Amino acid sequence: MKHYLWLAFYLLAGVSYAQKRTYTLADMPFSIDSITGGIVYKGVIKTPGVTADQLYSQAKLVLSTVFPKDNQINQAEDQAQGLIRGRGRLFIPMNSTRVGETSWQAYYEVPIEIQVKDGEYSYLISSIDMVNKGKKTSLNTEISKSLPTIHQQVLSLDEYGRSLRSVRPIIKFIKELKRGMKPHSSGLFSWLR
Repeated sequence: MKHYLWLAFYLLAGVSYAQKRTYTLADMPFSIDSITGGIVYKGVIKTPGVTADQLYSQAKLVLSTVFPKDNQINQAEDQAQGLIRGRGRLFIPMNSTRVGETSWQAYYEVPIEIQVKDGEYSYLISSIDMVNKGKKTSLNTEISKSLPTIHQQVLSLDEYGRSLRSVRPIIKFIKELKRGMKPHSSGLFSWLR
């Protein structure tokens, strides 16, 4: 019986400790650019044995699939430099909770730069805008206003969860980019269907 009481105590203490876990900027899936003060998503992905030309073709396919023509704001290509730039919309599901108010479309305008080399590629997403009910807001401007506070802010589990949900479309896009850039990847862009 004594063993069961100790086990129950440790379980309760563990649950209590887990609920008190806090999160900071370092736990977020993005970083803050030291020059602009804006949100930046970036990464370098190794792809051994894959040529720059193959990665370039894959990058074009990924952008054209995620940002189809009606969703694409602009795209610039420079195959000699292994560089593709695009900008498109990632829609955020918005539902009204008010009676009589209809749902609306909000979205992020997301610029992306993909640089390819033999055996690796890098991506950079920055200068993101959010458009909600026709009003465009630069996330860089909003973040830079409260930058000193953000660096010191400590989030609870619930606050951290809300923060992650707000950037879910961007996280999904990055996951699909990584999946799409793998050689012979299948089941691409399943989240778009």
